[in-house]
Amino acid sequence: GRPLPPWLGLGVEAGWLGFRSRVTKKLGAATLFGVGARFLFPRLSYVLPSLALHVGMAHTGHLSQIMFDTCAGLDLYASTALFVGVLVRYTQVLDSGVTPSMRDAHILGMGVSAGIR
Repeated sequence: GRPLPPWLGLGVEAGWLGFRSRVTKKLGAATLFGVGARFLFPRLSYVLPSLALHVGMAHTGHLSQIMFDTCAGLDLYASTALFVGVLVRYTQVLDSGVTPSMRDAHILGMGVSAGIR
């Protein structure tokens, strides 16, 4: 097969988060699994901006629902391969089928990342 272009990365994601329900006021947890694409913009010296899109399943309690997310990140390179970064991620868990609505769970997160390329 042909290699992927240098501006595109494909991958899988897994995540866990804790939360307090706005409805029941109880603590809960969600486990997220998905596949997606990461679009890398041209590297600016030691900075690499990126945008990622994922789709998959969210598991909360006994429910499994469709989710999608998007993430914008900025990686800062400490060397040619080692980086640290910051990111903002929006996740939506579809509560009422496959059409997004205001009843769905919405999660806005911020974080840091580190890795080797």
